[in-house]
Amino acid sequence: MKKQIILSLILFFTFLVSNAQVKINDNYNHNPISNVKIFSKAGRILAFSNLKGIANISTVDFPKNDSIEIYHSNYVSQKMTWNDIIKSPQIYLNPDPVTKLDEVVLTAKNPEYLLLKGYFISYQIIDDVAISFSDGIIEYYINLGKEKVIDARIIESRTFKNTDYIKAFKERKGNSSFNVLSTVPPFNFKEEVLLSDWNKYKIYKGGVIKRKDDIIGRISNDSNKTEFTIEYYSPQNTKKVSLFGITSVIKNKTIYEKFNSTTPKVEEIAILGKYYNSDITQKGVTVNYELIEDFYTMEKKFLSKAKFKDYLSKKENEEQYNLYLGNKSFSVIPEYIELLLYNELDLISNPK
Repeated sequence: MKKQIILSLILFFTFLVSNAQVKINDNYNHNPISNVKIFSKAGRILAFSNLKGIANISTVDFPKNDSIEIYHSNYVSQKMTWNDIIKSPQIYLNPDPVTKLDEVVLTAKNPEYLLLKGYFISYQIIDDVAISFSDGIIEYYINLGKEKVIDARIIESRTFKNTDYIKAFKERKGNSSFNVLSTVPPFNFKEEVLLSDWNKYKIYKGGVIKRKDDIIGRISNDSNKTEFTIEYYSPQNTKKVSLFGITSVIKNKTIYEKFNSTTPKVEEIAILGKYYNSDITQKGVTVNYELIEDFYTMEKKFLSKAKFKDYLSKKENEEQYNLYLGNKSFSVIPEYIELLLYNELDLISNPK
């Protein structure tokens, strides 16, 4: 009898452990997928997959029958109930078979500069509540010789905010107010493009990227494509930053990059993705802040130095991309975030 009780307890705890996390894999090659977000309909991020493709769900308190969306910028989103997640130790996503955006490439003789134009989304959350969303068209000016972004500008954008929550938060917290609640930072991937981290770390067998003895990233090559993930900080490797009376404990900063080449090259960037999570403390008040940013290349112009200067001096009127902003056939925005637009989040600025 005693042995049966012990065996039952072992099986019970094994069941709990096995359902405390879920592994998310590529349905084509069965490789783990990192940087996967699991969204609720309210825009909350319930879980996030690490470098091993594992999303921890053990601490998530969420109704079992509520619907969730599993999202990655390079895969087809999948919807199921939270109960399905709990019962599934493995989940498989299908790579997106269709290019998200039709990419236009204009070449020139002996190009020295690149104009990289694309569509971006930027989404912010405070204490599991959707705070703001912005998207639009951005253009980077890149020195190809130095692989350096020398300038960037937003051509067109729109911004949504949770105005009711922001107002209530400021009233509830008194004099303590966070800049992230009052402004939506302009989309900025300049840091990630500038770092060129793929040249700074050693790559080992199986595409494992290490810093000292710690695995901090993975790289994979398949069908003339390269995918690259770097985990700068994680719950097991946090960073504390203090500035101007504000303390931030960075709990996650993960960068995902996809290139249309067998090796990472700045001129072959197809998709950039970022997830950032930190606890921010100011005047004794702490909030959890999350940021998601994605960028999709739409157009590339390779220019000589003379043509590049000529392009900048003319300051030509830019073509408008209104067909992308708010177009339902443009499916790069997670559906459960798109549902918040014009509902929970108010439009506060229109495209130019």
